[in-house]
Amino acid sequence: MLRLLKDAGVECYGVDRFCKALEVCRSRGLEVVDDEVREHLEHLPCESVGGIVCSHLVEHFPPADVVAKFHLIELPFYAGLLWYLLGSMGIAGVALAWTLRATIDAFLLFGASCWLRVVSARTLLQNGILRSIIGLAIFALAASMSVFFARALEAQVVLAALFLLLFALGSWAFLLDNEDRGFLVSAWGRVSALFERAR
Repeated sequence: MLRLLKDAGVECYGVDRFCKALEVCRSRGLEVVDDEVREHLEHLPCESVGGIVCSHLVEHFPPADVVAKFHLIELPFYAGLLWYLLGSMGIAGVALAWTLRATIDAFLLFGASCWLRVVSARTLLQNGILRSIIGLAIFALAASMSVFFARALEAQVVLAALFLLLFALGSWAFLLDNEDRGFLVSAWGRVSALFERAR
């Protein structure tokens, strides 16, 4: 992920305690800090970074089996919902069941992050992460509702595209700040330039 961000022109660095990961990153010219994530975050000055990406973080804090327990709790509900929705809605029901499971999983993982004191609930609320998850869940549910309102595939595609457009406009207006919007506009410009050069 550091390589992708660096290649996209984003100033970034990684934090890890695993020596091999640090060696690999440094050998590839990536900036990494040898530190515990929690301590590193606690000592960062306020507003000193534009964003934080945590991937597979909760699994590395005790109790280490918390994510596995979440998945075991979710399994019977997901399996039952999957069976019901597959029979009543077909492949769209499978997508809806997976979306609901992933949404519940996100809320459980953010809850675990707060409980393990990896990040505070106040930080999540102030940075709009919870709002983003709720917005994404609303979009997913709205898009899956196209199956109820239209049986023809063409109508479902049109409704899903409409919901996607509404979600994009709502995200632009209510979820993204000026820095996020600027990043997306510049990224779009870079992608457009690549397509122009490819012609």
